[in-house]
Amino acid sequence: MDLKDPADKVNLVKSLTGKRLEAALAQMVVLIDKREQKPWSLPKDVLFEKATLKEGDYCIKNVVNVDFDFEKNGMVFERKTVKDFCSTIIKDMDRWERELCRLKGHELAYVFIEGTFRDIYECIKRDHPGMNWQGFRGMQGPLSRLLLNRNIVTLPMENATFASRIAYNMMKLYFKDKIQEKGGQ
Repeated sequence: MDLKDPADKVNLVKSLTGKRLEAALAQMVVLIDKREQKPWSLPKDVLFEKATLKEGDYCIKNVVNVDFDFEKNGMVFERKTVKDFCSTIIKDMDRWERELCRLKGHELAYVFIEGTFRDIYECIKRDHPGMNWQGFRGMQGPLSRLLLNRNIVTLPMENATFASRIAYNMMKLYFKDKIQEKGGQ
């Protein structure tokens, strides 16, 4: 089967079992926003393309004959370094809220912060000396409410490598579930 031929891709998605499912998973393409300055390192065998994404930094590219818009409605990841996250929530909460609003239309939306809670606190102490612990604690309520209202999961990750591995594995499982659920309809 020539997977470069769209008709073969359609037939592949219609009969997803065993080896055919694995072949379909091998065709998953991760879209990376071309504005990402230092994209995550993905496994060598992962297909990816750079594109201008309307929301988020990473998502799955649409698939032939799967009745689901992965790019518009599927799983999306917003990536934040600790420094960018701290600067955004301290200096530009409006920008942060706009970013989260754009993620709202997706079935699953994640913000991965590349660092621990301790890293976030240390960054605030170092880069924003005017922000004391009480000020930091005072931000937790509005920030939590904002995230909860949008159904967006925000997770601190140990580092960029760990974040990229978790995100890729989540995308792979999500893609598999969606093509089995929607494929061939």
